[in-house]
Amino acid sequence: MPHDHERGSRRGAMMRRSPATIPDIEEFIDAKRTPGRLAMFNLSVLASDRFMTAVKNDAPWELSFGGRVYKTLQARDLWNRIMRSTYEYAEPGVIFIDRINAQNNLGYCETIRATNPCGEQPLPPYGACLLARSPGEAGEAPVRGDRRTRFGRARVVDPHRRAISRRRDRRFAISAGGAARRS
Repeated sequence: MPHDHERGSRRGAMMRRSPATIPDIEEFIDAKRTPGRLAMFNLSVLASDRFMTAVKNDAPWELSFGGRVYKTLQARDLWNRIMRSTYEYAEPGVIFIDRINAQNNLGYCETIRATNPCGEQPLPPYGACLLARSPGEAGEAPVRGDRRTRFGRARVVDPHRRAISRRRDRRFAISAGGAARRS
């Protein structure tokens, strides 16, 4: 396991996302205000186009589950609560889920439900973010000769190498850390 100089070891990250319609969304938004609560989680609110329209129009917003409405509040008040918490505690993030799905080039066969914990990779249900690094990290010089960056084949970090070779629809993220270093 890679070493993390601050914590002594590398910690895993988990993602918890909730739609802006759930009855306990206010508690979810404020969850990180309690030290240690959900410490290993990144939190995000799924903001639908319908929710954002309600925010824009300062319309009433229903918090419901299973067809039952538990509470109604102003959408803009809920949005402001999300923004206050994000400013003060860096959580929750906001995922504009309808926008992501509208631009998903695999939308004909999947629906995006969340992102990976870092937020850069939208994922369908049971989707996995496979981490990769480009040459240039861990002491390899990415810039040579004419100063153009040359990226080789990404090294995917995944214990299930057979699964990668059999599945062609797996997403992976490539880290470009160290690419700006000069030789």
